[in-house]
Amino acid sequence: MTAPPVLQQLLLLLLGLVPRSWAVGSQSSPPPVRCSQSAFAVPLMTALTPMFAAGHPNTSAVAYTTITGFAGITNLLQGTADFAITFVAPTSEHYNSGKKIQLLPLFVVPVVVGYNLPNAVGSLALSVELLASILAGNVTMWSDPALTALNPGLSLPDVPIRVLVRAGDSGATSILTTALNKLSPRWAARFGVFSTPQGFSGSTANLTQCKDDPTMASTIVGTQYSMG
Repeated sequence: MTAPPVLQQLLLLLLGLVPRSWAVGSQSSPPPVRCSQSAFAVPLMTALTPMFAAGHPNTSAVAYTTITGFAGITNLLQGTADFAITFVAPTSEHYNSGKKIQLLPLFVVPVVVGYNLPNAVGSLALSVELLASILAGNVTMWSDPALTALNPGLSLPDVPIRVLVRAGDSGATSILTTALNKLSPRWAARFGVFSTPQGFSGSTANLTQCKDDPTMASTIVGTQYSMG
């Protein structure tokens, strides 16, 4: 199996555009291309990198480091990475740093809301404003009228919603809050865009921090009446 030509060209551009040169006759391998990648990208790049290497044997190997949040951009600007795969967009400060940054779209990653509602028959409906209200702590109970109004076919219990968020500097948090900032005027006025749990400091929700996405998923599965 080989990558489609367009994908091969994109990967070639990402992985250095041209093979690195080294001394003719040298017995050593060319130096690796250094990549700081978001944890989101690990499964895809693990699958794509061997495909790319098979078609481009003279191209440098890639040394991956998994990062979170703005760390990939920081590493790129500091010269400790040759390219970065990140879901956090560079800020004006990054663009004004004097280093040239080029952005290439690689793939689309959905950020979804998961929940654990025992004995529920059917799917939970949420609006953007309702999700913003839950994260802000304005809606704290599963039986809140705002939730029951959107879910007339569900029997929602009178218990607190346990809200899970990502710990540390997280691209998922940045993506989520960017969407809420654009779609919810009340969220934009009160919270805005952020990538760390400190951004929720004005929230009165029952928040629990999860160190990464697999931990978030397993915590939702193992915690009744949770959402994250």
